[in-house]
Amino acid sequence: MKIKGILGWEQAKLSIPTQQIYKMYYQTSVFEKPPTLDTLKKWEQELSKCFKALDDLLVNGKFLCGDSMTLADIVVFSDVAQFVEMNKFTAKSPEMSYPNLMRWYSKTMMGDASIKAVMDEFANGLYSTKKAKLM
Repeated sequence: MKIKGILGWEQAKLSIPTQQIYKMYYQTSVFEKPPTLDTLKKWEQELSKCFKALDDLLVNGKFLCGDSMTLADIVVFSDVAQFVEMNKFTAKSPEMSYPNLMRWYSKTMMGDASIKAVMDEFANGLYSTKKAKLM
């Protein structure tokens, strides 16, 4: 898949459930009514489809598009990282279900010192924010 294709897919498919799940946990005030567990489950199912597609794409490759890191890797990484960090210490952690995606995330992307530094800063801020309990 080409870089433009992945960037378009990220905007149309991956970023939406990622953003909704984040808002449900950390920005509940943006919703008119408190989010429910059923709504969360719906967005998690959508995200699961996206993670499966990425996992399949990464079966034979180290990067999403070719032999080196591209803008597509960085943009997609930001969405994947948000979910991984939100669920790092929970049963929803994606390590077992998406081995190729998690290899790309933990070894390829987090192996880059600049990306790791940014993620460490993001994780520290995330862990200091109170996570909402959903009804």
